Amino acid sequence: MRLITAFALVWVASDGSLGFGQSASVQSRRSQVEEELRRLNAAVSEMQVRKDVAAANRLLADDYVFLQADGEVSNKAQNIAALGDPAFVCESLTTDGVEVRVYGDVGVITGRALFRATFKGQEAGGEFLYTDVWVKRQGRWQNVV
Repeated sequence: MRLITAFALVWVASDGSLGFGQSASVQSRRSQVEEELRRLNAAVSEMQVRKDVAAANRLLADDYVFLQADGEVSNKAQNIAALGDPAFVCESLTTDGVEVRVYGDVGVITGRALFRATFKGQEAGGEFLYTDVWVKRQGRWQNVV
């Protein structure tokens, strides 16, 4: 009988995450993807404030769905229409506590958003916890949920 011994190299990174024998290049690539997703997260906030319909068309996948705080569900076309509506005014949208997780060609972003906006003169903002799911398709990331 042969005794087989397996060793796993495990370490704790400065951000508290565990590494499991991953090469520096794999971790570097993961960090690059996480940073790219953080930039896209910021771009979504800027898109709202600038009412940037062109950015929304690029960043939101055709099969995008939005689960609203009141339980309603809307799609890409509905969100772009609301963004472009002159009655919608977004003063600011900031995020904090943002966490990014990458699973191959899927990225999950969670965080807290502080949204200052009005729609038809009525308060439409607030403070929300959010989860966004991004999928890399044909070489670019798009928000799907």
